[in-house]
Amino acid sequence: MTTQRESNLRFLSHYLLAHKREYALGIAFIFVTNWLAVNIPVHIGTSIDLLSGELEASEDALMRAILTVIAFALIMVVTRTISRIYFFNPGRAVERELKNDAFARLTKLDAGFYREHETGSLISIVNNDINGVRALAGIVMLQIFNVAFALSLTPLKMFQISPQLTLYCIVPVMITFMIAHRAIAYMRQIMRKRMVELQKLSSSTVGFLSGVDVIKSHHIQGWAESAFARDNQTILHSSLKLATVRTVLLPVIGYTDRILKVLILAVGGSYLIQQDLTLGELTALLSYATLLAMPFISLGMILSAFQTGMVSVESI
Repeated sequence: MTTQRESNLRFLSHYLLAHKREYALGIAFIFVTNWLAVNIPVHIGTSIDLLSGELEASEDALMRAILTVIAFALIMVVTRTISRIYFFNPGRAVERELKNDAFARLTKLDAGFYREHETGSLISIVNNDINGVRALAGIVMLQIFNVAFALSLTPLKMFQISPQLTLYCIVPVMITFMIAHRAIAYMRQIMRKRMVELQKLSSSTVGFLSGVDVIKSHHIQGWAESAFARDNQTILHSSLKLATVRTVLLPVIGYTDRILKVLILAVGGSYLIQQDLTLGELTALLSYATLLAMPFISLGMILSAFQTGMVSVESI
């Protein structure tokens, strides 16, 4: 299993490294986007603290903080857009290259290969499975670095404000990671099974359409419809199991945001009363709770696309 996984990763990396320049630029813009995102709450907190004091004495500082927040937000729009261009374009390019290489490979194989592998399965792999690799090379690659930067820069900023409160926030984050880990293993198992079933349905469909004259001459349309419906029902069953994971287990990850905010308000509120935190710092920590939870909220989509992509690579 380990050897197969390493082989799959080497196969995928061959196509990804062909676009290393675009990915490098995309990573750079993703870092800038996350750096701007974690610095905005600092200036918002500063603004709130300034509003709590003498407004006339702090008017200039307040205006600078507000303008800084606006400037950072506008720059984020640009950097976020550019980062997506540098990640999504290689994803489409990898899809094109894989389809070209797959077709070129198929034209060079002998008849024995086609006796062992049904045409419908091969069509399914080229048309359906490669789409999973496109998502893996595009949005999943983008989100991997986005999550990595968000989960490193955000806790660092939180630690600078309140080390104790940051440690409290680690607990729900670790629980979320454990749930995500279990969900990954289960989803990959279902996706692999569903992909095989989809290839089987594609093969039987091609077979039925190729032999439609035989089916009509022997009046076995009912049998063909039953066989197709049975294979289709099997795919539906796997799809519903996959949907159950996405709609029951993965949304739990999205509650990380709410849990962190309640924790910060409960613990941070006592710190505020004891004057260990200012109102602006508490507000900044609440903003960081959202930034820390956002990667987990999108984790369901990332996990789904990642598992689909890796199963597609294995199939290809």
